Amino acid sequence: MANLFEINRAITDAWAACVDPETGEVNDELYAQFEALEMERDAKIEGIACWAKNLTSDAAQLKAEAKAMQERAAAAEKKAESLKGYLAAALNGAKFETPRCVIGWRKSTAVQIAPDADLPAEYLRTKTTVEPDKTAIKAALVAGTAIDGCHLETRNNMTLK
Repeated sequence: MANLFEINRAITDAWAACVDPETGEVNDELYAQFEALEMERDAKIEGIACWAKNLTSDAAQLKAEAKAMQERAAAAEKKAESLKGYLAAALNGAKFETPRCVIGWRKSTAVQIAPDADLPAEYLRTKTTVEPDKTAIKAALVAGTAIDGCHLETRNNMTLK
């Protein structure tokens, strides 16, 4: 089947061929070919239009499915975090290993700052709001500097592979 451009060109050629330029008479056989090309053109246009409608519908369905998948992914992530918390509470820092999974623990240190801590300016960083610079505070606490309202807290962080 020819494309729409080729069909339009064939229709123009068929019309020119079926009409006698001198007398203006229409050749019935050639006119039948012209009409057949017009019907082929209509069918081609209808096919392209239906294809476009189908693609538009597919796009809408794919967008809806993507949204549903994002919601499912978010729910799965929340459930996984909940299960990790459950495991952390059940194991209480103990290692666990099977051929299918390994649960281990690594230590990390986090700075805890009391809400009413009066921090020197060198331990503050300014954004649009003023907040404690935990990195600088941690470095000072590790170095042995005492900062009012701050202390180091050792935590166990679970790794799941």
